[in-house]
Amino acid sequence: MMISGFIADMPGLLCFPLHARSYRVDLIPNGNVYGCSTCHDSGGGGPRNLFGYAVEEVVIGSQPFWDVALALLDSDQDGFTNGEELGDPDGDGIVDPALPVSHPGDPLSFPVLPPILRWVERPGGSIFWQGDEISVQVEASDDQGVQFVLFEWSGSGGGATPQYTVTDRQPPYQATWTLPPGSWRLTVSALDVIGALSQLPPYEVVVKTPEPLQMMAPTRVSTSTDSWRVTWRGGKGPYQLQRVRRLSDGPLTWEPLVTTFGSDYVWKPDADRNFFRVLDLGQLSR
Repeated sequence: MMISGFIADMPGLLCFPLHARSYRVDLIPNGNVYGCSTCHDSGGGGPRNLFGYAVEEVVIGSQPFWDVALALLDSDQDGFTNGEELGDPDGDGIVDPALPVSHPGDPLSFPVLPPILRWVERPGGSIFWQGDEISVQVEASDDQGVQFVLFEWSGSGGGATPQYTVTDRQPPYQATWTLPPGSWRLTVSALDVIGALSQLPPYEVVVKTPEPLQMMAPTRVSTSTDSWRVTWRGGKGPYQLQRVRRLSDGPLTWEPLVTTFGSDYVWKPDADRNFFRVLDLGQLSR
């Protein structure tokens, strides 16, 4: 005799299909991730998996069944509790969206948390000059252990540049480069021993070639006050503007007036202030 999927033609009995209780998916944290396969090997109506058997022990009709006891079980014996696998470790029914989700009934599926990666020292600004050193340091940690941290510079043409790529396998994770002129993007990644990857947002810099420092001819700013503007171009900065000064009856000497990242200075000439020079402190410090 063949038994069909329906019970029918019998007075006083309800007719209903034999299927998994799909509404129970909504009673499980992150149940929508695997759907009916959270409890069944082949979806709704199929044989139960290891987690499904645990649910069968506690479920009563359509009543809520997820609780602390079920969350603390490790149904598939993979070393992670059902709650850890479903994003609700303490079983309070509140899902932590930051936690990864894995299958609580599959011993080959477990939550993979990527390494925690953060800056310790990032490049000091976004503009550098040819010959400047660019140093970075990050901190990486992971319960499974960190395999390595990868620092990769890519130029404006795209693609990592091998000679500016560093793989650091031991903390402190750090590297220093001197990049040629151009636009550059730094990507920092950390990989743990089970293959989970985390990555910091890319950091972009521009490396410039300094032009020779030149002073322009002074220009009059105001006739009424007889003020003039000294202007210069090029170099790296900061700049130190100096004036000629005679101290008592001694020789003429250069006296610092102002240190600035700007490129001009306004003054009113007098007997001691008619001659100026500019020093590029950025170049002198190299």
